[in-house]
Amino acid sequence: MKRMLSVYTLFLLAFVLLTGCGSNQSENKGPLSYQATNGTYEASLTIAPGNVGPNTYEAVIADEKKQAVTDGEVTLYFSMEGMEHGKSNQAMKQGEGGKWVADGPHLMMAGDWNVKLVWKDPQGEFHSFEYKVTPLD
Repeated sequence: MKRMLSVYTLFLLAFVLLTGCGSNQSENKGPLSYQATNGTYEASLTIAPGNVGPNTYEAVIADEKKQAVTDGEVTLYFSMEGMEHGKSNQAMKQGEGGKWVADGPHLMMAGDWNVKLVWKDPQGEFHSFEYKVTPLD
């Protein structure tokens, strides 16, 4: 009986080690990429690494000629679906190659998030782009 229990324990331990250690690390790889449109404008959003916690956010807003928009102001707004808490926002800065860039821990927990990118053009008009984001575990 003791020998059977020892064999079972060794089998269980081997199973846990082989299937449990690090399995999510190799499966869940970012970055996450999204697209949204508003009229004649299109905005792409990339979140890297795409996990819960700190991420780098890069956005490119393109006009009807597919030219990157490089003026105005861009802000990201974060809210967790079905929750009143956990809301945050982040101004983006103009980066290289027509990209808008920001860093921060805005995806604070696992679950579904609503992310809104708002671009204020040089004429003061607001253009919103909405994304449904689920960070990787």
